[in-house]
Amino acid sequence: MISTTSAVRALNTVVKYNKIEFRNGNPYNLRWQWKFKPAYYTYPKDNYEHTHVKKPEDTPEIRPLGYTYLQDLMFRLFPTTKMYWNRRRRIMDPFQLYVLPSTAFFFYQFWDLTLGFKLFTIIPLGIFYTRMRDRCQDPDIK
Repeated sequence: MISTTSAVRALNTVVKYNKIEFRNGNPYNLRWQWKFKPAYYTYPKDNYEHTHVKKPEDTPEIRPLGYTYLQDLMFRLFPTTKMYWNRRRRIMDPFQLYVLPSTAFFFYQFWDLTLGFKLFTIIPLGIFYTRMRDRCQDPDIK
């Protein structure tokens, strides 16, 4: 027959080796104290002097925050905008300059009313962009 003291001793042994290893007297903190090291625990680096403070000029050169967005603007948006600006004479016909923008702005006043006014606003702007894109691109000569 198994005595209760051996069962309690076995239970204490299981708890001791599986869960809590250190005790500091505070019962609330017992659940956070495991015998395994935390996941973020690391050993010091080789040849690392933790009391040494680097000078600002010793830091490596890195790209600034948001550099990918800036690079996207510099390499994709700015050249395209510059090309449209340099070739603006190609799109300066009266239909492109007056009719399409005025139609879009007129129907934009009623944007909140119904879906039809949204379409009447978007369609002239789409035509404006398509005409501008088609007239300003370099011809594809093969």
